[in-house]
Amino acid sequence: MRFEESLAVRLRAAYLHLHRSANRHFRPFDATADQYAVMTCLAQEPGITQQTVVDQLASDKRTINRMIDLMEEKGLVERREHPDDRRAWALYLTKEGRQQQKVLYDSADYLRRRLEEAVPPGHMETILNCLIKMAENLDPDAIEGVVTRQGNSRTRT
Repeated sequence: MRFEESLAVRLRAAYLHLHRSANRHFRPFDATADQYAVMTCLAQEPGITQQTVVDQLASDKRTINRMIDLMEEKGLVERREHPDDRRAWALYLTKEGRQQQKVLYDSADYLRRRLEEAVPPGHMETILNCLIKMAENLDPDAIEGVVTRQGNSRTRT
C-alpha cells in the first residue's frame, strides 16, 4: 500500500478537511473550530475544569489555556473558584457565550450532516468505537518509551 493510501494519511486528510471547513464556516462569527469545541464542552457540562476540557478534546494544556484566556477577554467564558479543588478553575459560558455557542451549533448542522453522510447506515457505532480504540492505542503517555525500546523507530527530520 502506498503511504498516501494508508489509514494514518486518510485520517489526517479527513481531520484537516473537517477542521479547515469548520474554521472557514465559523470565520464570519469571529470564532474558530477549536473555540466552538471548547464552548460546546462548557455548554454541555458547565463548571468543568480546564483539565477536563483538555481530556475531552484530546488537546494540550497550553492550547486550551490560551483559548480560554482569549474567550474570557471576548466575554464568552468566565473562570470561577472550583467548589472542590482550590488549585483549579471552574469554567462557565457567560450569557454571551451561551448565545454564541447556540448560534455556532445551529449553524454547523450542515457540516455535521456532511460528516455523518460519509458513514454507511448502521456503521456509526463501529466507527466511533474504532476511533476511540485508535486514540487509546496512540496515547502519547501510554506509549512513551515503548516506541524507542522497539528498535528505536523514532526518526529525526
